[in-house]
Amino acid sequence: MLAPCYLIHGGEPLQTDEYISSIKQLAANQSYNSIVVFEVNALFNWDELLNKCRTMDLFAENTVVEIRLQGEGFGKSGTKVLENLLLTQPKDLCILIRAPKLSTPTLNSNWAKHIHRFGKVYQAKNIPAHNWLNWIKQRLQAAGFAPTLEACEYLARLYEGNLPAAAQCCHKLQTSLPAGKLELEQIKPFMDSNTHFSIFDLTDAALSADSKRTVNIFNSLKSEGIDPILILWGLTREIRTLLKLSEDLRTGGNITQSAQKFGIWRERIPNCKKAMERINNNTLQHLLSFSKKIDSMLKGITPGDAWEPLLAVCLTLASGKNLTMEDLNI
Repeated sequence: MLAPCYLIHGGEPLQTDEYISSIKQLAANQSYNSIVVFEVNALFNWDELLNKCRTMDLFAENTVVEIRLQGEGFGKSGTKVLENLLLTQPKDLCILIRAPKLSTPTLNSNWAKHIHRFGKVYQAKNIPAHNWLNWIKQRLQAAGFAPTLEACEYLARLYEGNLPAAAQCCHKLQTSLPAGKLELEQIKPFMDSNTHFSIFDLTDAALSADSKRTVNIFNSLKSEGIDPILILWGLTREIRTLLKLSEDLRTGGNITQSAQKFGIWRERIPNCKKAMERINNNTLQHLLSFSKKIDSMLKGITPGDAWEPLLAVCLTLASGKNLTMEDLNI
C-alpha cells in the first residue's frame, strides 16, 4: 500500500534510485499517473512549492510530488513549508522527499518526525565492509542464482565499495546466464577487463611475498595500459588495511573476527597474517608517506615518472624491507 509520504536520505546513488523507482512503481500501480519534480537550490521559491501542491488536486489526478533536497541548507522558510505541506497534504498527493545524508537535528525536526509517524523513511547508505559479501550473495540470489562462496567472494573483491558497478554486473550475469547454480568459472568470462591480470592479483602477489610474480604482474599491467592511479589505489588500500588489522590485533582482537571487521576475505587471511609478520607498522606508515608523493607525481604536481616508485612500493610489501627516499627516487 502506498504511504502518503516518504523520505529517502543517505546519498548512496544506487540504493536511492532503487528506493525511488520502487515507490514510483507502487504509485503507478495505484493510479498515480502524474509526477512533479521540484529541485531545491539556493534560489528555490518555497512558497511556490506550497501553492502548487495545494492547487494540484483541482486537476483531479493522483500525483507524486518529488522534492529533491541538495543539502540541509534550506533554512527556516524551507523547514516551515515542509511542515506545513505535510500537515495539510491533499489526499491525492504522495510526497516523496529525496535528500543526501541528513544530520541528527534535521532527522529530529517536526517534518521528518511526521514522515516517520505517518509515512516511511529509508536510509540509502554504503554497505559496510563486513556486509559486502552478503550483499553480493543476496543480489545474485535475487537475480535467480544459487552462487557458490567462491563466486561471491570474487565479485565482492572486484567491486567492493562500488554498488552501481556491482549491481550492473549482477544484471549482466542475469541476462547472460541461466538461473541456478553460479560458479566462479561461469563469471570470469563476463568481467569487464581487457587485462590478463588485475590489480588484486598484484596486491595478492606482494602480500604473499612472491617478488618475482609481483614484478611480472606489475610489468603486465603497465604494458596493457592500466592507469597507475588505480595501482596506487590498490596498494594504499592494502597498506591501510594491514595497519588497521595490526592495531586491532594489538588491542586483543581475533584474526578471523578482525579480518571480517575490515572486509578481508577468508582466502586472503593467511597472506595478510604473513605480511604483518614481516612488515612492521613503521614500514607501512613509511609507504603511506611515499604514496602521497607518488600521488603528487601522477597529478602532475611533482615532476617525475611514477612507475618506478610504484614498483618499489610493491617490492617493499613483498620483501618487508623499508626503502629510503633515494631508493624510491622521490
